[in-house]
Amino acid sequence: MRIFSIAVAVLLSLAGAQPVFSQAGASAGIYGSVLDAQGAIIPGVRVTLQHVRTNQVRTAVTNQPGEYSFPLLPVGEYRISVEHPGFKKYEETGILLQVNDNAKIDVRLEVGEVTTEVKVEASAATVETSSATIKITVDAW
Repeated sequence: MRIFSIAVAVLLSLAGAQPVFSQAGASAGIYGSVLDAQGAIIPGVRVTLQHVRTNQVRTAVTNQPGEYSFPLLPVGEYRISVEHPGFKKYEETGILLQVNDNAKIDVRLEVGEVTTEVKVEASAATVETSSATIKITVDAW
């Protein structure tokens, strides 16, 4: 009879602990691919994911097949942004994840504008505009 009582007590304690263990797994995930406008894969793309309520940020880089993943995310609303040199920045907001969601978000990047930066590191010749005096510099030989 004592063994039966112990067995019942153990079963009841495990049954009571089950909701705690199931709530510990309250997570979700986001995964997908990054492609260009023609559908070609783009490896090495930086993908940033932000939890809207907590502002927690996670980053990933696409692998050789152009894929990324964010497993074990807390549930909630997310914002995703994708950036790569030579392409326009992609942003998507309002991504709502619930328990055990695995959202697939494939991204197509459009070719961005190429900008050129020119730096000039020389001093310009000064022009005297307040008087009509002519100045000449003579170098000694």
